[in-house]
Amino acid sequence: MRLDTLPRQKGWMRAAKRVGRGKGSGKGKTSGRGMKGQKARGKIAPLFGGGGGRRSRLLKRLPFLRGIGNPTVKGRRVTIRVGVLNRFDSKTKVTAGVLVKARLISRAVIKHGQVRIVVGGTIDHPITVAIPGTKQAMKVVKDAGGAWV
Repeated sequence: MRLDTLPRQKGWMRAAKRVGRGKGSGKGKTSGRGMKGQKARGKIAPLFGGGGGRRSRLLKRLPFLRGIGNPTVKGRRVTIRVGVLNRFDSKTKVTAGVLVKARLISRAVIKHGQVRIVVGGTIDHPITVAIPGTKQAMKVVKDAGGAWV
C-alpha cells in the first residue's frame, strides 16, 4: 500500500509551518526559536553538537545494557482467546505457523516469545490445537468436541 495514492481527506495532511514571514504570521522575527543560544542558531545539532561534556552526560543516563537484544520482542508473551480459533475449520490443526499465516502473531513472537491460548469466547465446531494453553481453554476446546495435542 502506498500512502501517496490514498484519497485525500480533510485534515489528512498538515501544511508545513511557515516561519520567519513577518510579525503578522505569529512566527516572525526569531521564528519560534527564542532569543539567543545554541538552539537559536542554524544547522547545529543541539544534543550532540559542540563540546562542554554534553555528550558524555547523555550517555551516562542511557542504560548500561544498551545494544543487547530487542526488548520489544525478547521474551514477549502473546495470549490468544479461544473464540479466535473459530476462524479455522475443523480440518486445520492449529499450530504457531498457522497463526502466523492468519496474521494473528508475528514470526518474531515464535522465535523469541511464547504463545498461549486463554479463555475468551466459545467454539462452534471441533478443532485440533497444538499450542500451549490454560486448563480452562483446554476444557472449552474439549467440550466442543475438539482435541488438544
